Amino acid sequence: MELRCANMDDAELILKWRNDADTRRNSFSEKEITLEDHLKWFSGRLSDSGCHIFILENEEKAVGNIRLDILDDEGKIGEISYMVAPECRGQGYGGILLQRIEDKAREMGISILTGLVKAENIASKKCFEKQGYAAAFAGTIISYIKLL
Repeated sequence: MELRCANMDDAELILKWRNDADTRRNSFSEKEITLEDHLKWFSGRLSDSGCHIFILENEEKAVGNIRLDILDDEGKIGEISYMVAPECRGQGYGGILLQRIEDKAREMGISILTGLVKAENIASKKCFEKQGYAAAFAGTIISYIKLL
């Protein structure tokens, strides 16, 4: 499996995954996103040096994506957000995405990773916990953190 950098050619596929009903239910913003809004956002994120978006491919088939946003001026803290393609859920790709982004983060000199999850998102909670992230509960949101 390969974790490759995303590009504008991936925009519509990522939007399709993002607008999936289950994905929206587990997102902090549950509204459906228009293509126009997504293309503007995606283009901006790709051109932001503090944002890194990757696509996980299994035998050249895209199975998920993960975004790494640098949170501090020193580049030591990264926040991750990921999605698994709806047709690929339940096959272990969430954990693989987290493993691969940890490797990328180490290469970039990042020493702390964090991710936010809705408390009812059982699959993401299991992925973060299985990868050794510590959980801090804040009402309906869980903040996961891991020192690399």
